[in-house]
Amino acid sequence: MALDKSTIVRPVLRKEAVPVETLGGEIILRQLTLSEMLKLGNQRHSQDDEIAQVLTWCAIDDQGEPLLSLDEWQAWGASCLAESLQLYEVVIRLTGLEKKTTPTG
Repeated sequence: MALDKSTIVRPVLRKEAVPVETLGGEIILRQLTLSEMLKLGNQRHSQDDEIAQVLTWCAIDDQGEPLLSLDEWQAWGASCLAESLQLYEVVIRLTGLEKKTTPTG
């Protein structure tokens, strides 16, 4: 039987609120969209801006708008490297792109 638009379960991007003391509270992180994943994959040869770009796309306010600009994430990340890496890892986990480990033995 063919699907009907009215019965399709609409996808929702996964989100997670993460406390970030240096920013003064919790921020909302969401998973990458398909086009963002493809852009990220095409930029793998140049990772200079990857973390800041991912945070620009995926760190959002209550209305789903970007929380900070690319330049602002670059500046914040310069002084908060460990936190920026942690936020990036949350986005990667939400997107399902985290590295899988295989059992050894």
